[in-house]
This record gives sequence, C-alpha cells and structure tokens, in this order.
Amino acid sequence: MLAYSSIAHAGYILIGVVAGTSRGVTATLVYLMIYAFMQLGAFGVVPCCAGATWWRRAEGPERVVRPHRAAVAMLIFMLSLGGIPPTAGFMGKFWLFSRRSTRATSGWP
Repeated sequence: MLAYSSIAHAGYILIGVVAGTSRGVTATLVYLMIYAFMQLGAFGVVPCCAGATWWRRAEGPERVVRPHRAAVAMLIFMLSLGGIPPTAGFMGKFWLFSRRSTRATSGWP
C-alpha cells in the first residue's frame, strides 16, 4: 500500500491541477498536506512494526511504543491512504473531487 499510494495519489493531485481554478489549487494544497501527514505517519510506524530497536533506547520502558498502539496507528494511516470514510484521506479526496466537479458543471468539457 505504501508503494502503490505514491503513484495513485499523484493522479489525485493532478485532478486539482487540471481543474485550473483557484479552488482546484486550494484543494490540491489541502490534499498535499493531508497526504504528507498520512505518508509520514505510515512510514513512521514502519520501524516499530519491523522490530527496530534504535527507538527503544529512550529513557526506560515507559517510553517504548507498544505493539498494539503501533498496529492501531498503522491501521488508521492505511485506511486513510485507501480513502476509507471518515478518515482524513477520504476528506481530502472528497474536497478534491468536489472542486473538480464544480469546474465540470460550469461548462468545461
């Protein structure tokens, strides 16, 4: 999902660019911020799930990220990357597509 999402989300970003309006550009920028948050979060959880130990060297066991918390965080980020409602990824896509449909209904072929 992490590798696929970069290609798919580039196409989603182009929807706002193709609209050619200020609303399309705004929607693209909002979507880029949401996408950056989703990607940084998902790639930030990967070391926890991969068994990396460098992050465990913090001050004692109370600073260790628990595996179930990492799994829940990864689930939320993956659902968001997939665009499942009510996650931020769905809201970003909804915003982007609604800006595109506004342009399509205003006479653009």
